Amino acid sequence: MQWQAIALGQGQEVKAIALLKRATAEGFWAMLANLHLCVKWLPELEKVLAGHMEAGPHKQFRVFLTSSPTNQFPIQLLQN
Repeated sequence: MQWQAIALGQGQEVKAIALLKRATAEGFWAMLANLHLCVKWLPELEKVLAGHMEAGPHKQFRVFLTSSPTNQFPIQLLQN
């Protein structure tokens, strides 16, 4: 099993989206860390993930999200 991680912050959002695209196509695990550093971007992340789920990701794809506690984290993203 393969996995790759990216730490968010300082404009890493584009790289995170590219990582998710590759992970859903190739079937590896992706970890996005430090989401608390880009809470304004999280609604976009939610849309990206929803699009990948609708398209039918590789059956071995998994995504892990890490964040420090913040009241601004979208509840729907946590529930999905």
